[in-house]
Amino acid sequence: MLIFSILLTANFLYAQSPWTQEKGSGYGQLSLLTIPKYSDFFAKETGNYTSSREYSETAAQAYLEYGIIEGTTVVLDAPIKFLTSGEDLLDSLATNEAGNLNSLGNIRLAVRQNIYNKGPNIAAQLTVEMPTGKYDDATGLRTGYDAWTILPTVSVGGGFGKGYVFGYGGVGIRTNDYSNYLNLGLEGGYKLFESFWVMLFFDVIQSFENGERIDPPNNIQTVFYVNDQEWASLGLKLLYNINDNIGLTASTTLTAFAVNQVPASPSLAIGVFTEW
Repeated sequence: MLIFSILLTANFLYAQSPWTQEKGSGYGQLSLLTIPKYSDFFAKETGNYTSSREYSETAAQAYLEYGIIEGTTVVLDAPIKFLTSGEDLLDSLATNEAGNLNSLGNIRLAVRQNIYNKGPNIAAQLTVEMPTGKYDDATGLRTGYDAWTILPTVSVGGGFGKGYVFGYGGVGIRTNDYSNYLNLGLEGGYKLFESFWVMLFFDVIQSFENGERIDPPNNIQTVFYVNDQEWASLGLKLLYNINDNIGLTASTTLTAFAVNQVPASPSLAIGVFTEW
């Protein structure tokens, strides 16, 4: 069975948490994320289909949180994408070419502000996603949305014993005729053993389908960052603390539904992080 996957990354989901860093403290992570070769896609309007070309996506991602003052944290999320369009397997009439595209994806900057911490933690966050990606029309490959995105969110959560849980919600507003979207999610984790955490996350992107954007035909063939992408996905994350300051992470998407314009293929993300 094919499993939905898209490189939203565990980093971005972590960025939705209701906890802020103490002044002068921080969290940094370097990750490698990949969707290996795939040619199957989910599509809501036309039904799932198989492309005549194989594609792959790999990303190296830097994520940073830093407490600038008590209760206020700044967040940076910067990916570099490595995309590939393979040979035409069916010798069909595909208009896009085989090739590669390596470039920045959408860089995100955010400010998270603690609102309440006398029981459950409540935080508000404003994320700005910049149009720092690149598009190659010959191959149809695109490394990010060609738009500015403003995403205000509110998150609520808390810890209990060896576990924690939080939920978040917000509305993303995109420029350049892309549709706006609803973003909801839930994450919970439990410390199974000393220094070892298991976490489940559920993330929803629901397009309002109110944009008038017409993506280039070759981009539609690859579906890299096209308009009206959406999903509801369940994923797994693992975290291991090597010591008080350094640890390892891994994540994958387990299943999904209500999916549109995204690849149907397993993914894997692994990373190393530090806290100070």
